[in-house]
Amino acid sequence: MCARFSDRWLRRTLRIVSRAHLVAHRVTGGRVGAHWRGADVVMITTIGRTSGRRHTTPLLFLPYGAGIAVVASSAGTEHPPHWWHNLQREPRAHLEIAGTRKRVVARAADTHEQAFVSARFREVFPRFDRYRHRAHRDIPVVLLEPLS
Repeated sequence: MCARFSDRWLRRTLRIVSRAHLVAHRVTGGRVGAHWRGADVVMITTIGRTSGRRHTTPLLFLPYGAGIAVVASSAGTEHPPHWWHNLQREPRAHLEIAGTRKRVVARAADTHEQAFVSARFREVFPRFDRYRHRAHRDIPVVLLEPLS
């Protein structure tokens, strides 16, 4: 299987799994979908950079400072996820964690923050290294900090 086909298949599969995860989370009021493979999950809602519509995506996260950290791995595909492109255009977003909603602003982590968060992600989610290797790109660490 060629890399381009594999990447396209993985992105489609990821989109289907994410939608199913979101539906399960919403239908059960967060009882299903708050964790995945031992990691905590946040629902992030961004504004589409071209459509202007709201898009909600489940992501693994780690607490970081007053906010949280996520990684734009897209399961190791060669392209960053759409939610990251959306945040680069409009950094304000909404989060839902365990039934609590809050507004945040996104920023890319600096070099020190990226190294620290990446090390923590490897501890919590061992597949992270595999994603980094498969992606053949830098995987951004994104910090989502509460809006005051």
